[in-house]
Amino acid sequence: MDSGKYEAKVKKDFEEGQKYNVRGTPSFYVNGTPQRVQTFEQFAWHITGGREGKPVPSMHLAMAGGG
Repeated sequence: MDSGKYEAKVKKDFEEGQKYNVRGTPSFYVNGTPQRVQTFEQFAWHITGGREGKPVPSMHLAMAGGG
């Protein structure tokens, strides 16, 4: 790290994350929409468009009043 060998790559990745409002890792996006999922079931529900698994809304939707 002291050599700065990866500084440009890290800076590029950081700036790209800011562009998409990434607040931490891991971050999940489905069709360009951020999903704050905590369980596999929530993730599966979102990536199948709500067609498979239990309809468990993500924290993102719940916080926005969407479910």
